Amino acid sequence: VSTQSTWGFFDLVRLYMVLFKALVVLLATLFCIGPARAQSNLTVSQTFIKGMHAGLGLQVNYTTLGQVSDAIFKPNTLVNSLNYMSQTSSANKMIGCQRLYLLFLQLGSSLTEAQKDDASIRSLLNDTYNVLENPQDFIYRADIYKRNTGIDIFTKLAYCSQLALAGDYSDSGIIFGNVIGLLSGVEKHNEVNQ
Repeated sequence: VSTQSTWGFFDLVRLYMVLFKALVVLLATLFCIGPARAQSNLTVSQTFIKGMHAGLGLQVNYTTLGQVSDAIFKPNTLVNSLNYMSQTSSANKMIGCQRLYLLFLQLGSSLTEAQKDDASIRSLLNDTYNVLENPQDFIYRADIYKRNTGIDIFTKLAYCSQLALAGDYSDSGIIFGNVIGLLSGVEKHNEVNQ
């Protein structure tokens, strides 16, 4: 009997823990209802760019993010370009890099000057242009980064590509933003040679 009552006590504790966790989740949901609604209404391109903000450690301005359009920042082009960048062939990597660069240029040109003046989106675009504008330099910087840290940028991009292909544009965007952030800290090839 004493054993049963002991287990009953522990079951009660577990029940209280479950209820406490449920209460925490409920409160978090109630307090975050505004952002949660905004996020659930995001398009593919907005979700990816929002993820990039997180990967770069930037604050999202939802007004500016609302101007990001799937018609300009095309999901199919994004997924195909990431797929090219994750392949073993250097030529394919450069094709993917060039396509992504053009995609971000289109995104930048679709925003108004006021939108581009938003500190976060300006930082995101400038860092991305800087890293992607020269495909050969991208590969060079990735190689330097791997030699310095042991981290393979193209393994990260392969995972990023798989997530995008599976429709997880949020985590894919976070990883891509992280890659941009890491490589923006590596000197350009032509700057090294000067």
